[in-house]
Amino acid sequence: MAFVLDASAALPWCFRDEATPETDLLQARAASGERIVVPAHWPAEILSGVTRAARRGRLDDPSVDAFLDALPLYDIMVDARPMAEQWSDALQLTRLHRLSGYDAMYLALAQRLNIGLATLDSRLSDAATAEGVPLIV
Repeated sequence: MAFVLDASAALPWCFRDEATPETDLLQARAASGERIVVPAHWPAEILSGVTRAARRGRLDDPSVDAFLDALPLYDIMVDARPMAEQWSDALQLTRLHRLSGYDAMYLALAQRLNIGLATLDSRLSDAATAEGVPLIV
């Protein structure tokens, strides 16, 4: 089994005060070898989240390093389709559900692969439900 993982559902693996039983279960699924699929912008979104938190004093550098070092241990596949293909799928979703381009990319990927989506973002969750995409969180 595989699922699409939104950054909002992965960052709590680093921010323990944001962790929930659901995000802990996602991490356990990842640790067990379940495939995670992410859009091409996911690594930058993750990096931005942890470095912004470090600048604000919420994380120290060793915690950032440990989190980023652990991610490659999971079976994470980055969508490598040509940009134009990724955009065409997501563009319609941005218009229909008033999603950001970032969020539409997650939803479009889950739709295309016919797999579930793990997100903590309520607007993205609502759009996924409307599109018939199963939610993991």
